[in-house]
Amino acid sequence: METENPHQKNISEEFQYPSQYDLDHETVRKRSEDNYWLTQMKARMGEASSSLGYKGCPNKYNVWHKCTLYCVNRWAEGVLKPNVEYMKRYKRLLRKYPLPHGWVEMYDPGCGCYFFACEADNVVSWLPPTHPKSQITKCAATVRRQMEESTRDEDSDVEEQSDPCDEKEQHESAQARHHREVEEIINASIRAKSPQNNNSLDITDFPSLEEASDFPTVALPRKQKSRDLDKAISKQRKDRERERHFVRRHNREETDVDPMDPSAYSDTPRGKWSDGLHATDEGRKKKTEETKRNKIEREGNQPDDEFNFR
Repeated sequence: METENPHQKNISEEFQYPSQYDLDHETVRKRSEDNYWLTQMKARMGEASSSLGYKGCPNKYNVWHKCTLYCVNRWAEGVLKPNVEYMKRYKRLLRKYPLPHGWVEMYDPGCGCYFFACEADNVVSWLPPTHPKSQITKCAATVRRQMEESTRDEDSDVEEQSDPCDEKEQHESAQARHHREVEEIINASIRAKSPQNNNSLDITDFPSLEEASDFPTVALPRKQKSRDLDKAISKQRKDRERERHFVRRHNREETDVDPMDPSAYSDTPRGKWSDGLHATDEGRKKKTEETKRNKIEREGNQPDDEFNFR
């Protein structure tokens, strides 16, 4: 009877059945940390995607703000504990304006301060309700939830309504099929060269011809060149600027009044710039004669001055 070597048996068992505890502890720790981080991120994203918003975000009181992954990564846990100076002022505020029955104080880690809420009426306030400057309003989460429900209802109503463009799309598809079959007929007639292919084409082979014949044909718009388009645009711009300049000048002439004009501070009618001048033709002639006389006198005294100078 053969006996089995115990040393050989231990070696075979060691190679066949490796120990289940022989593991890399750092790898196990890293996997557990990664799983914990994923679990935490999923929980935070669940909070952020809800109407309540992410607890650490300071913008969740804004009804138009929607928390995303950026809020989770940017604000993390928020302000977990307010500073000492704030707590002193907060306690002094509560001593002066105590909370009425049904109101509780709640801490917001996003803003790092307390607010007050009435769970029965579902209203909140940043100041105590007894404060003269307090503004009691609905919670931002409630308003955001109502807005989401209203938009959801509107979307469902729009989907229920019949789309008026369906008939137009069907009409366009019928016309496209009609044009395609017409092109096939033309190509087939061009290719018919031999006597065997000269058989007349039957319209019943193309059913869309009868369907599309009921609809009026739509003429395709002529493709406009870019050069003509630029000219038309520049002309429209010039006409628009000319009209704007004319309107601006007309309005300025009608509305602008010189503050020194008597019509600006009295009942005197508005006139032209030359209405206040009282010069007549005789006075104008007299003035020109005096000017000529002074000029002649100056010219007569000029030779004497030159002689004395020499």
